[in-house]
Amino acid sequence: MDIIISVLSAEAIPAGVLYHALRATGLHGGARYTTAFSALGPGGIAGGLATLAVIQALSFVLSEEVIKYLYLCVIQQLYKEGMQLKEISNIIDNYPISKEMKDSLKKMCRCDYI
Repeated sequence: MDIIISVLSAEAIPAGVLYHALRATGLHGGARYTTAFSALGPGGIAGGLATLAVIQALSFVLSEEVIKYLYLCVIQQLYKEGMQLKEISNIIDNYPISKEMKDSLKKMCRCDYI
């Protein structure tokens, strides 16, 4: 589930940037795309495409970290409400996330993150 959300957000953010760049040109057809890509980054069209690729990579990485942070906030709240770490570990096992993310959250539970 966390991988699906990361991929979708990594695709949606650059698409939104390109959409607004296309709308800002006021042109139609191929001129619209060449102008939008040229405006997005240094180096003309290639720079604009590179800028979109960098935005996509950053949004993928940041979305994974945001998801992990949100789960960690939920775990901290459960701990503040008096749940034992064993119970929290069982809850983490039931989350619809990847095994790597579960292991990372369990490791954070054993440390002083909560």
